[in-house]
Amino acid sequence: MHEENVWSVNEANSLNCNMEENQNGQERNSTNSTNKGSKEEISGSVCSGNFKKSEVPRTGGSILCVLEELVKVGQAMGYNMDGWTWKCTVSKEELKRAVWECGTDKSLGPDGFSFGFYRQFWSSVENDVFAAVSHFFTFGDIANGCNSCLIALIPKVPDANLVKDFRQISLIGSMYKIIAKILANRLVGVLGDIVNEVQSAFITERQILDGPFILNEVIQWCKLKKKQSLIFKVDFEKAYDSVRWDFLDDVLKKFGFGNKWCAWIQSCLRSSRGSIIINGSPTEEL
Repeated sequence: MHEENVWSVNEANSLNCNMEENQNGQERNSTNSTNKGSKEEISGSVCSGNFKKSEVPRTGGSILCVLEELVKVGQAMGYNMDGWTWKCTVSKEELKRAVWECGTDKSLGPDGFSFGFYRQFWSSVENDVFAAVSHFFTFGDIANGCNSCLIALIPKVPDANLVKDFRQISLIGSMYKIIAKILANRLVGVLGDIVNEVQSAFITERQILDGPFILNEVIQWCKLKKKQSLIFKVDFEKAYDSVRWDFLDDVLKKFGFGNKWCAWIQSCLRSSRGSIIINGSPTEEL
C-alpha cells in the first residue's frame, strides 16, 4: 500500500497567514540559534514538533453515525466482500510472490534489509519471515519495530531552512512492506467491485492525467452545444493522513469488509512509528 502505483496524497493541517508567519519566524530562529543547544537538538526538536503539531484526531466518533440514514453505502450499492480475501492463513507461495514483487532497488528501512537480500538468501530466511507474517494474519498485530520507519527530509528549494521546505520520504522496514503487499494483492481480487470504472484512481492502466483530459473534452462539448454545466472541484490538501481511523473503519464495514480485514488495517495504522533523520541520526520515535 505504501508504494503502490495509485493516487495517493498525505496529511492535512491549515493555518492562517499570521500564524504561519509567526511559526516560520520561530522555526527560523530556533534553527539558526546556537546558544540554546546543539544544532542537532534544535533541529530535531523543531522537526518533531512540526510533525506532532500537524497530527489530527484519530478517534472520537465517526461522521457515519450521524449520516447513517443518508449514506447506507453498503446496503444501497450491494457490495459483498466475503470470500478468500479474508482468510487468515498465508501460504508460502503467497509470501514468496509478495517478496518477489517488491523492488530490490528501494532505500533501506530501519531493519537494513533489502529485498535483494531476501531473494539471495530466501532458503535461509523463508521460515522466519513466514512465521512473522503468519503471526500478523492470525493474531492481527505487528511485532514491535516491524512497522517503524525513518523519515528522510529532502530539500524542495535551495537553501531550505524551514520544515515546510523539505519533502518527507518514509523509509519503511521490509517486514511491513511484505505484509502490506500481501494485503494489496488480496484486495486486487475485489477492487473491481468497489471502485467504479469511471474513476481515474485505482483503475488498472489508468493514469491521473486521464481525469483532466476527459474534463477538458466535457467542457469543450458543453461550450459547443451551449449546455449549462456545473463543475465541482475539491482538492484535499494532504488528505491521506488526515483521514480519521474510526471513519475509515466505518467506511470499510459499510462496504462489507469483515471484522478480520478491518482489524488488519487498524493494526497497520496504529502500530506505525517514525523517526526523523537529522544530520544523519534518527530522532526519538513519533
